[in-house]
Amino acid sequence: MPRHFVRHFILPLVKGGRLRVGRPVSWAGLARLLERLPRQTERQAARQSQQARAAAEVAHMRQACAARFVPDVQPLPLDEPSLRLAAAAHNLLLLGHPEMAGRNREQERMADLARRLADLGPPAGLAEAVARYSLLARLPDAARVQHQVRLGPSWLRFELRSRRGPPTMTMRALARVSAKPIQARRQAWWKEIGFPTCANRAVEALFRACPLLEAMDPLRLHPCLSWRRILPVLRVPILGRAVAGRVLELGSEPAGSALAGALLRFASLGEEDEPPASAKEIAFAIRFVAHACWLDQLFGPGSDPGADSDLAVLLAAAAQVEPRLLWPPDVARDRGPGLRFAQMLRRLCAEAPRSAPERYRAMQSLCVLAADRS
Repeated sequence: MPRHFVRHFILPLVKGGRLRVGRPVSWAGLARLLERLPRQTERQAARQSQQARAAAEVAHMRQACAARFVPDVQPLPLDEPSLRLAAAAHNLLLLGHPEMAGRNREQERMADLARRLADLGPPAGLAEAVARYSLLARLPDAARVQHQVRLGPSWLRFELRSRRGPPTMTMRALARVSAKPIQARRQAWWKEIGFPTCANRAVEALFRACPLLEAMDPLRLHPCLSWRRILPVLRVPILGRAVAGRVLELGSEPAGSALAGALLRFASLGEEDEPPASAKEIAFAIRFVAHACWLDQLFGPGSDPGADSDLAVLLAAAAQVEPRLLWPPDVARDRGPGLRFAQMLRRLCAEAPRSAPERYRAMQSLCVLAADRS
């Protein structure tokens, strides 16, 4: 277990700040940390070590995050599931460290360790789903900042980089002597650096344990968005509303297209050794995507999706096959937002079949299956 794991990794993970990614977190280290963490009140913890104070602050930061979903929630302590998820996240980030490049066997062992740590299974209910998310909500924001200074003339350029942490003393000295600025390059761990292929199952296990984390980041490209994992949290009204709000924040067309494309995979291929989606699951998913579009019409810019996007193809197919999948029963279609939505659907029904004929036919088949549950 890296020293000061709670203070230097978990606390900035939930609060923001500089994450220190060190040696891999093992099962033995996790057990030692569980033994050391005091189960004390805030006043008692204030007289204890920095680690204990950090744990108390983590509990209150998680409480603030969870309060967005569940009112009157109590501070959330670092129990075993929380520490396992934090350890899995740490080891996954470590896989993207520059010093791990090319060390395939070590990467495979670490990825397998991260998978076993994260393999908690889906959350049992609302409280557990929110508690797990409160720990990992900021994980997609983690980034690596690399500092560099370039020396020499343009035809013979040397580059010195700091592979970890702030610029080194040597780098600062060379920058002063050469009058060259130190440049900082920021790369998002989640979307730009990514993980080696051997970590796919570990990331999937993390998302399975914390599906709200996946649902709140639909634009992530790898691994593919899974309706099988996120569907249970979307069925919880308060969490479904939060995810729909996140779709609106990211943009109804890009986020909605990501959800629509994932739905096509879910319905036709199945996921995670599960059978393909049922008609009831497909109908719910289409209505959820349509709900996000309605939010855009009511509270957002009211943007129209491009005719060749997955979102447009899904909306056009549903409008042709079974409009009730898209329309709330109490919305008039001849005025206000309903009129704008109807005009958008007419345009998409005219353009989408020509722009993406194969996807349109696939979405039609999907909507025919869902129509039985409309």
